[in-house]
Order: sequence, then C-alpha cells, then structure tokens
Amino acid sequence: MSKPMDNAVEIMRKGGTLISDKCPRCGGVQVKYKGRVLCIAEDNLSENLQATTVSNDATLSNLRNVVIEKIDIISTSLGKEHDVSKQAMLADLLQKYVTLLKECEDEDASDKSSDKS
Repeated sequence: MSKPMDNAVEIMRKGGTLISDKCPRCGGVQVKYKGRVLCIAEDNLSENLQATTVSNDATLSNLRNVVIEKIDIISTSLGKEHDVSKQAMLADLLQKYVTLLKECEDEDASDKSSDKS
C-alpha cells in the first residue's frame, strides 16, 4: 500500500469515515476525521495523525497528574479522618483513583507498544 493509503487506513481506524463526495480539487477519495474533510490524495494525512497522538499523549499526561494529586489529597485526608464512615468513603475514592491511575499507565504502555509496531 502507498503511504497516503496507509495514513487513510490509520485515520479510519481512529474513527474517521469515508465520505461519498469526491474531492472538488482532484476528484479523489475523501475521509472525514474530527469534523474535517480530508482528501487522501492531496491532504497531508500524517499531520492529522501526529496532532492526534500529541493531543492524546498530553491529555493522558494531564489526567495522570490530576489523579496523582487527588491520590495525595485523599490519602492525607484519610490519615487524619477519625469517622469510620468517612474513612470508608475516602478509601473507596482512593481505590477508584488508584484504578484510574493504573488504567492511564496501561493506556500509555499500549500506545507506546503500538507506536513501535
């Protein structure tokens, strides 16, 4: 497969769709991705894929930082709390944050292994 076709396939794997309208400039096949209509023959599809990767990496990193901050706050609160019912609520919340952090790490590892492929 040619590089533009590889990029078109990758965009479709990430949620893009083929559209029935032909490109008004060259009559080529078009895909719709994140609200934009792109021509497989004329537009640089790899730029759209790279921007998505950077955006996903940044979002995942921001989420991870927020979750770590919340884990720190909740664990400090849990250590100071004397009410057993509030401790249970904080422990449950802490467990959810830890699970979310693990999922962020798993997603990050998955993204890095797919980048190597």
